[in-house]
Amino acid sequence: MVSIQDLKGFELFNGLEDAELGEIARLCRERVCEPESICFTEGSKAEDLYLLRAGEVEIVFRSPRRCSKATVTIIGPGRVFGWSALVEPGILTASARCTKRAQVILIRGADLIDIFEKNSRIGYVVMKNLSAVIASRLTRTRQALLLEIEKTAPQRG
Repeated sequence: MVSIQDLKGFELFNGLEDAELGEIARLCRERVCEPESICFTEGSKAEDLYLLRAGEVEIVFRSPRRCSKATVTIIGPGRVFGWSALVEPGILTASARCTKRAQVILIRGADLIDIFEKNSRIGYVVMKNLSAVIASRLTRTRQALLLEIEKTAPQRG
């Protein structure tokens, strides 16, 4: 069972009160993922939000032209991934693969959005925190893309 105390350790929930965290804790499910297991695949429908309690998860996107992948970031404990479950159109923008044994907390995105609709303060705080996560990932994705471009660009004189 996921407790209020457990949720306090996640960046996504910074600024929420205990009673608000209690509402979210009731929605949580737990899963253990083995190394090399795939949590989700880019392009799939996003149903669950993932919170990493322990372990390590690699976030990657694929290059359709080169049949290769680029690592966007490595997620550690206290971090969120699979955030597309809270953002339209609800399609995963990258894949997630466990690099170490991972303990994951899952929350069905639609259930969390229901809470946001009933309590706009929870929705505001979580979405504000989520926007910071997305901005950080966008920066890392840009850096990964620039590295890939540099690898494939012809060398000039």
